[in-house]
Amino acid sequence: INHYLDTNIEWIKGMVEQHAANDPYWNQVNLFYLQMAGIVFGYNSVAPADKTLTVRDIMWINFSWDFGDLESAMKNETNKVLKGNGHCSALIKLLRSKSDILVAHNTWTGYETMRRIMKRYYLPYKNVTGTAVSFSGYPGALVSGDDFYIVNSGLVVQETTNENNNASLWAYIRPTGQVLEVIRVTVANRLAGGGRSWTKIFSQYNSGTYNNQWMVVDMNKFSPGSVKPELLWILEQMPGYIRAEDQTDVLTTQTYWASYNIPFYPDVYSMSGMQALADKYGDFFTHDKGPRAQIFKRDHEKVLNVHTMMQLMRSNDFQHDPLSRCNCSPPYSAENAIAARNDLNLINGTYPFAALSHRSHGATDAKVTSYKLSQSLSLWAVSGPSTGAHLPPFRWSTSDFNCSVSHRGHPDLFNFQPVLFSWPSQDRAD
Repeated sequence: INHYLDTNIEWIKGMVEQHAANDPYWNQVNLFYLQMAGIVFGYNSVAPADKTLTVRDIMWINFSWDFGDLESAMKNETNKVLKGNGHCSALIKLLRSKSDILVAHNTWTGYETMRRIMKRYYLPYKNVTGTAVSFSGYPGALVSGDDFYIVNSGLVVQETTNENNNASLWAYIRPTGQVLEVIRVTVANRLAGGGRSWTKIFSQYNSGTYNNQWMVVDMNKFSPGSVKPELLWILEQMPGYIRAEDQTDVLTTQTYWASYNIPFYPDVYSMSGMQALADKYGDFFTHDKGPRAQIFKRDHEKVLNVHTMMQLMRSNDFQHDPLSRCNCSPPYSAENAIAARNDLNLINGTYPFAALSHRSHGATDAKVTSYKLSQSLSLWAVSGPSTGAHLPPFRWSTSDFNCSVSHRGHPDLFNFQPVLFSWPSQDRAD
């Protein structure tokens, strides 16, 4: 990976030297690297001499989401989704009579990552549409990684991961001619003024790493009671391929758009190798018949406001919900819910693949914004594994992961309530 990074950085340096002065894209790529260098400078200015960082250290934090696929490409590895490497649930909901639009996301990841930060950046660069952004993130990272962004251009941007299970696609990943995903999303957030332009900017120099379904909601295309075309753009990426289209009609017809780690576009679904997994393991790997697809279809009508959206995004009733059942012993899995709690699966249970089993992995947060909240980059958010309707809160000291999973700096008990994050308004674009 370091060899890839060295080669990629040299190519990017050359492109920046040639184009940054006149091309906003390469100027923003350069600024991303400069911001990482700035973090190192600021940290080292106060750190003890034996605890300083290098720029490469910060790169490893920021590019970690891309590095997972780079490692898989180098090993020619597939079927990570069987192990449960996929993550996140997302929902976009048009309320009755189009009175409001809600955008929500929860992050599925390992419990070791639960040192969370809600961030707001104000970077008034020249020739930039998105000068301010709020997002859920992590220490040392310039990006969300979840991902969930509210940009003062009027865009709300989020994703869920689509794992590549087709080893032949890894050949499209190269260290030159490509820009890592976390940089591309940052550049798109800053330069784009709408969903169409966001997908066009993001699609340049596809790295084929951290392959996701991106949802771009343009709040400029919404007003209470009215929806305009291009309110919702959906982009899906695989190595060597990107497809992006306006899906506003689907949103208005269904009144919701749900995303849950299964590709929507048939060609992306096919090339990702997901069909082979569905043939072997069943409906879990289909787009319309998997547990979360069916739960969202059943429960989206319960969403009436921000509060009920948060309830849905934290929901997990795996022991009683028939849609959580599986060919397992016991006959259900806490993976099969909108907010997974895999620590509650039995350690001695029997499961057809590891994603359904006992592990320190689940939905570690939830974020919800609305049309009005997004105008001030505001949102409701909560951190920690879900307690659902009646699940026990997660506690490290009583967990069997207490000694095996790093959690330095975490609270012992995660039993928090949603918090409203709001920001000063003077730095928002007119």
